[in-house]
Amino acid sequence: LLDDLRWADVESLDLLKVLINDPGNKNLLIIGCYRSTEVDESHYFSKILRDLRFNAIDTKDQEEQKQRQSSSAATNGEEKEARSQSATASTGDAMDLVSQAGEGFYMTEIFLENFSVNATNEFIYELLSTDHEETEGLAELCHRRTSGNVYFLKEFFVMLKYE
Repeated sequence: LLDDLRWADVESLDLLKVLINDPGNKNLLIIGCYRSTEVDESHYFSKILRDLRFNAIDTKDQEEQKQRQSSSAATNGEEKEARSQSATASTGDAMDLVSQAGEGFYMTEIFLENFSVNATNEFIYELLSTDHEETEGLAELCHRRTSGNVYFLKEFFVMLKYE
């Protein structure tokens, strides 16, 4: 797990890119975190992300290619083989896609947003084990103070605990 990648130096980011692109690292899993609001397009990390996105295997493209291959095989009278290829394509098995692609890596990006007022209320409701109606006012106050940022919300509750 690599946190705060926006603070990484150029050499570290280049090393990370080399490790990810190395076909010998098939069992390497990297989870990287950064705040997109603090990284603009001119940041070196943005360049690394663009390069990685360009080089990553697109699983949707791989599955579509397999389905086209299976359709083509069916028209050539190879129905049994086509059913086999189609079944493989429909499973979405990453290992099979890697072997079909030869080299490459998969990249999944997950974008997290701040909580809405309702999500903040749900968080507080779960935390305090009380009724939703009882936490609405507190949720609105917490959301105003933290803008729905989950980390700040947690820290706000820690601060309230000690005051």
